[in-house]
Formats: sequence, structure tokens, C-alpha cells
Amino acid sequence: MTVKEAMLKVLDDAAAFPEGWNTELREVFRKEGKDLYERRQKRIWILAIQTPYSGEEPTVKVCRSSAKARAMMEEDIRETLACRSPSFSEADLERENANTVRLGDEITWSVYGSDLLA
Repeated sequence: MTVKEAMLKVLDDAAAFPEGWNTELREVFRKEGKDLYERRQKRIWILAIQTPYSGEEPTVKVCRSSAKARAMMEEDIRETLACRSPSFSEADLERENANTVRLGDEITWSVYGSDLLA
């Protein structure tokens, strides 16, 4: 429901909404039987994990926020370093920026945003 639709409901039903233009949007949603206002997601964040020499497609994880995607990236980096051969360490990580990290030529982690289509 858009704000315009909500305000039309308020104006059309003065008995249910006696405050008129001063009615809060959450009150309109509550009277419609909806407990919460649902925010439409306009942008998603993608974590792509690429292993170029494995022959596999990149692993892709989708998140609602950039902070969550970066946290997932850092967690995967820690797990990878813990499971990989001892020849790799935290010192071998190349951080191009906050959203791109490389482990030599073996693995690349990238976080990027994408607008959702309407």
C-alpha cells in the first residue's frame, strides 16, 4: 500500500479515522489488519566468492545490507584460512578496498550492491 492509497482510505472513511490528515500511517495499516508496515527492499547486497582455477561457478550469497554481506565475507575468510593449507595466512590477504579481498590467485571475495527491478 502506498501513502497515497492510505490517505485515500483515511479521507473516504472519516468514521474509522476521525483524525483525518493527522492519522498516523501505522494506524491505517492496523485497521487494514496488517500488524507491521512492510518496507520494500530496493537494493540488495551480493557476496560473490570466486575460485578461478577450480572450474566452478562463483558462490553467490544475497543479503539485505552491506554490513551483513561484509560480515559474511569476513566469516568466510576466517573459515577459509582455518581450513586451507598452512602456506596461506592472514598476511597473504590482499585487501583492495572494504568490499574486495583476494587470497593470492586462489580466491576472490567481492561485495557489491544491486538495485532490484521494480
